[in-house]
Amino acid sequence: MKKVLALLFALLLALGVAAGAAANIPDKPGSFAYAYDFTGKVLSSANMEEITRYGAALEEATGTQTIAVVVDFLDGEDPADYVTDIINKWGVGRKGEDDGIVIL
Repeated sequence: MKKVLALLFALLLALGVAAGAAANIPDKPGSFAYAYDFTGKVLSSANMEEITRYGAALEEATGTQTIAVVVDFLDGEDPADYVTDIINKWGVGRKGEDDGIVIL
């Protein structure tokens, strides 16, 4: 569990918050994954596989669905609001449980 939290924290620090043209929530992907890199530049395939392993293990152990999302910009939008919008738009977590987590 400490490895999962350390990995997610490191990912959060590595990504940071960037400003850009417009903060649009990406459409919900057609298939579920534990990590989405909408830039195609930040997460390697090895990173994606490792996040998938940890995310699946965490979900199996706790029922909590955790995903990592990489975007180019937030256009000054508060990161917490942006993440909340992703959780709501994509339906992250179990319905009626409010147990979805998004690492931005």
